[in-house]
Amino acid sequence: MLIPELTVAFNKNFGLELKVTQVYGALKNHKFTSGRKGQFTKGHIPWNVDSKGKKLTGANSGSFKKGQHCPNKKPLGHERICKKDGYVLVKVSEKNPHTASSERYKHKHIVIWESINGPVPKNHVVTFVDGDKGNFDKHNLKLIHRDLLCRFNQARVYGLPNELIPTMKNIVELKTKIQQRDI
Repeated sequence: MLIPELTVAFNKNFGLELKVTQVYGALKNHKFTSGRKGQFTKGHIPWNVDSKGKKLTGANSGSFKKGQHCPNKKPLGHERICKKDGYVLVKVSEKNPHTASSERYKHKHIVIWESINGPVPKNHVVTFVDGDKGNFDKHNLKLIHRDLLCRFNQARVYGLPNELIPTMKNIVELKTKIQQRDI
């Protein structure tokens, strides 16, 4: 019985004038339920068995057929620029840890560095020596510890003009090594 119907029947049976919201609140406060769980019971027969209703719930003309692929699917090696941070991303054949897909996009500079040197060690990042995110020369890619990257960010190295970035990085690295020796 729906709650408005229940309210009318309850008021009639007990001679009261309760509102629908009052009955609803009482049911909720005392944890009365209808007994329905919102699931089909075992052996339930669907409404469209042996009817033309299957046409309404089946595949339509726009549905993919078995083995058909999306027409705008990009091939491996496809590159795009990330709108968030401006890095170039490349599609690689590697399991995506977030979606379990067999393909994913990965930063191009990391793919290049890993093809030359192997996987990036834990707590390390690959950076651009000259600060140019479009310069993928193997001599422009450098592996640094995350702590050093933190120092670069504290010194606002990446906000400087591109000509000054390598010099400022060297100064920050030198200061960091001096501090580590003093400890």
